Amino acid sequence: MTSETHLADSIRQWRSREGVTAAELAALLDIPKRTLDGIEQGRPFRYDRLLRLALVGVEEVGNNGHA
Repeated sequence: MTSETHLADSIRQWRSREGVTAAELAALLDIPKRTLDGIEQGRPFRYDRLLRLALVGVEEVGNNGHA
């Protein structure tokens, strides 16, 4: 499994678990939805570690009920 495939799977699983649409996640991460679509399709993304950290941050905000 490539790092791009692993990242794509991780994002899709996270969105499914949290009930977040691609459009909502793109807005939360302040990236274009088209960029997120590409990442979820396994296209290379230069900052995969940063995206993983951002997802953790989004999850923590959601768990604390803060925006």
